[in-house]
Amino acid sequence: MKPEEYKEIQPFLEDSISYSGLIRDGKVIFTVEKDAAAVFYMALETAHWESEIHKELAEIGLRTERISELKDVIHQFATEDISIGLDSFFEEQYSDMQFAEMVQLTRNYLAQSPAERIGKDSALNAMLQWKHDFDISAEMESYFSKHSYSPRKKYNNIVSCFKITAMSVKSQNF
Repeated sequence: MKPEEYKEIQPFLEDSISYSGLIRDGKVIFTVEKDAAAVFYMALETAHWESEIHKELAEIGLRTERISELKDVIHQFATEDISIGLDSFFEEQYSDMQFAEMVQLTRNYLAQSPAERIGKDSALNAMLQWKHDFDISAEMESYFSKHSYSPRKKYNNIVSCFKITAMSVKSQNF
């Protein structure tokens, strides 16, 4: 591992594992007790994935405070090597309430067993549905912010364009 890579993952490396490091020939060489080698390797892998998830969330523009709120979620995603990209579910334009709701949905997903996560009652379905609803809502807000329609005309356009029920329109407060 190069020293730059170590500097990136070092904040995420669990401090419960004793190790020492030496930089030689542009590489970091680690020394650990023989019986702790496998655990240390897993800790390095987890730290690497946590660092990557942090980068992905920062690249989509998520503020540092919001990324910090996800610390336990990020750690569990990295520890369990979950391949779902958190950057697909979190956006900076979420209100605080929306952000908290997506965090809770994500925690519900993590609380499920691996078998439950792939079943028909997976909390991932709730996450996907919530994200879908948010995206449609944002798209409609953007569209209607560029046009001045009466409330009745707006309602008729939403129902006809998206083929949704009157109850859905009323619940979205358009």
